Amino acid sequence: MAGPKRIHTVTQGYQRNFARGGRLSVLDVRSGKVELKPTQQVAMRLRWWGPEIALADTTERSLQQCEGPAVATLRRLQQRWPLSGDARAVVAQFLAIHVLRSSAWDKYYVRLTSDTLREAAANDRFPEGVFDAVADEFVSPRGRIDMIMQQIPRMGSLLCSMHWSLVAFERPLLGSGDHPVVPIPLMAAGEVRDFNAVPRTGFMSTSEIRFPVNPRILLLLTWLDGDREAELLRGDFRHAADVNRSTHGQAERHWFRHPDHYAPRLAPPLLHEQHCQPLGYELVPGYAPDAVLNSRRRAETDRTMQELIDGGRYDVMKWVVAERARTAEAA
Repeated sequence: MAGPKRIHTVTQGYQRNFARGGRLSVLDVRSGKVELKPTQQVAMRLRWWGPEIALADTTERSLQQCEGPAVATLRRLQQRWPLSGDARAVVAQFLAIHVLRSSAWDKYYVRLTSDTLREAAANDRFPEGVFDAVADEFVSPRGRIDMIMQQIPRMGSLLCSMHWSLVAFERPLLGSGDHPVVPIPLMAAGEVRDFNAVPRTGFMSTSEIRFPVNPRILLLLTWLDGDREAELLRGDFRHAADVNRSTHGQAERHWFRHPDHYAPRLAPPLLHEQHCQPLGYELVPGYAPDAVLNSRRRAETDRTMQELIDGGRYDVMKWVVAERARTAEAA
């Protein structure tokens, strides 16, 4: 059976939001080389789902059921704003896919699995001779795929529960990369912190999550209480540079932009590629570090996620809307 030996870890349809004639200006963050590349060659990984072609094909076909509708929604996001219901859930799952189908999550999963199994072995939870078999199953391609598929509705539930804002820029200033969903750690106003594609303390311990939709539009997720999502926020050059620093800073291999548009990464006062500050504190009315710590939305989301975990539920999404939990079947 034919199937994908190489797959896009970043959906090709999303990449086209930043392309001209199917081509992107691509920076290889390892070599520093900049090239004009077709989207077919950007954010590609060989045998990402393992050597079994049929399994890889089935996995990609399953993910495409979300990716196609999500890309269509993102292309008309400003006209459809604010999103609710199924459209919001599909975009949340799309973001979740891009968190989980990534090298950053893969490394996190291997580390977490290894730590969990070592702890279990130390407490004599495995009969003699069983440990190696269990460890092999967890890190096998099928075990890894099963875990990702189970986590998509959960990660989607968390992202769907956050407050969503749309930030528009007068000029096309944004780029993106092979880890386009950027979690910004919880920090004080004016504080400078490094950031990681998968934070060690988890996605609940963030001040915001960023996702560049196209060169002019940013989707900004925060823990703001309330349901004021219809208002369009306006970003400037300095905000765009902060976003681009974050997508560039956590890129594993490729950072890309539209070939005709400049995407700044440096703007005073921050001139370090690995530093950024929460945009929400400046752009979202009423948002500040205290609003994160005292957020009812965040507390309710934490309880909702724990319910999903305790109940062993992988077949539904459950998210918070204006501090009220709502359940929906996963798309």
